[in-house]
Amino acid sequence: MLNFTLDDETLLWGFFDILGISHQDLFLEVIRVELNIIIPKEYTDMFLESVEEELKDFISECGIRTYIEAEAIDEFEVDESTGTWGHYVFEIHDDERTKDDIEKELKREFSSLVKKMHKEGRFNKYK
Repeated sequence: MLNFTLDDETLLWGFFDILGISHQDLFLEVIRVELNIIIPKEYTDMFLESVEEELKDFISECGIRTYIEAEAIDEFEVDESTGTWGHYVFEIHDDERTKDDIEKELKREFSSLVKKMHKEGRFNKYK
């Protein structure tokens, strides 16, 4: 069982880190499964670096945050000098199930981004 608390600012990335979720690996998997395109190993780092900010923005804006918030058992606010910050308390009984659920949801979300990028021709050089 995992017990932890995350604040608003670290919610997404902290949750991914604690559960060992790699958004980059999931993104590459969606590209492979949906488009049958495998980015060659010698280009993977360069490709991921070129899309990292877009991935982070997409993850921050998509519904995965709500999905993660729903896993929290409690939520509270703390007044600090920089403002009021929300905190989420998690008690994950089955971390593998939770990880699988979050990864499944994130892949579902990535599907729309991959389709958009494909229409823009951003994977053409990897076919």
